[in-house]
Amino acid sequence: NENHVAEPGERDIYIRIIDPRNRVLSRSGTNTIEVNGREVEYSTKRTVNFRNERIHLCEVWKQTDQFTGGAYNITIYAEGREIAHKMYTLE
Repeated sequence: NENHVAEPGERDIYIRIIDPRNRVLSRSGTNTIEVNGREVEYSTKRTVNFRNERIHLCEVWKQTDQFTGGAYNITIYAEGREIAHKMYTLE
């Protein structure tokens, strides 16, 4: 899938992980971006070189504490918009 509308170049991709207790997993606690006019905390950021093609990314989150069972919500943002969302459940 190609995208001929967006300009090629570097883009910051933000990943937000919310644990079953509704807490954002973050290493610093000060990582925020603006999404739809409000500040949103994110877990990690990655810069990618967008070349008008679909990008496959893999990001590893190294948890310092033990993961607890339950639903984890992962949301991905770029350019101030949500571009993907997925929920994973750990037993």
